[in-house]
Amino acid sequence: MIKCEMCEADLRSFDVNNLDFENDAETSKNFKPTVKSDFVRLAFRDGGSNAFYEKLKSAMAAKEWEKVHETSNIKVTSDFDPGLGGLVGIIRNAEQSQKEQKETLNQAFKDLDGLMANTSEMVKLAESIRNKLSKELDSGTSTDETSAFRTYLIELGIPNPVTKDSAGSTYHKELARQLAEFLDNFLEKEKGMMSLTDIYCLFNRARGVALISPEDLYKACSQFEHLNLPMRLRKFSSGLMVVESVHHSDEQIAQRILHHIKTKGPLTAIELASLDKMSVVLVNEQLQMVEEKGLICKDESVEGVRFYDNLIINFRWERNN
Repeated sequence: MIKCEMCEADLRSFDVNNLDFENDAETSKNFKPTVKSDFVRLAFRDGGSNAFYEKLKSAMAAKEWEKVHETSNIKVTSDFDPGLGGLVGIIRNAEQSQKEQKETLNQAFKDLDGLMANTSEMVKLAESIRNKLSKELDSGTSTDETSAFRTYLIELGIPNPVTKDSAGSTYHKELARQLAEFLDNFLEKEKGMMSLTDIYCLFNRARGVALISPEDLYKACSQFEHLNLPMRLRKFSSGLMVVESVHHSDEQIAQRILHHIKTKGPLTAIELASLDKMSVVLVNEQLQMVEEKGLICKDESVEGVRFYDNLIINFRWERNN
């Protein structure tokens, strides 16, 4: 075709194979228009004119050719700035780093103040609900749901945590009383015994920002029996330290473990911990205690240690007359 079927414009042709599109001079030498004009006419035979128009409009609005021109006018300097290197540069970088750290800390403390303010309001709300529940419990209208909800409120936070500044020389005694009140519902739920590590995590979470040290926790737990509180500190032969209720006894532990073994069959420490929903470390200590009493026996194999009911101790021998 020598003319466009749509606009009757002359169609020019050239050898595409001999063109070098990366060299503008070579392209202009091989492609010489017969008619000099300042416009280009495009024909869209299979559609696409609208999409092309949108792209063209965006390119005209962006004016990339002007940005290239502005970039080319920027003077690139290679002069050395003494302030960017040497001892002066190091000091300047250190000061800038300290300034950024100070701004970050200031922002962090602002967020912390806001969090503490909200926490204080939540603890006040929990204390208000706790007081209402205490009245219901004192009136004898307690239910399992009410007791469970009270436990959740205790987990939410302690309204007035004992501190060394507020208690002074009686700090550990006051801390022991607050800890005993806190653990009252937990020990009942945990079958009368909790490890000191678990208590440390739960108690500090409830105290919020007024955290205590492991040493303070140990000294407070050591005051339980001296203050006639309904729990005591106990240390197993392996060194594991727990807090148990004064109404809790080894016989209760033994009967509970024996019941599981007789009902479920031989059990490992992990399986028993899953049944009682207790930590494996604490269950392992209880199993060793019951084994020392001779009520159970164990079998060690490549599959692990499994505990059995001691049938020999309860076996009745028949005497021959």
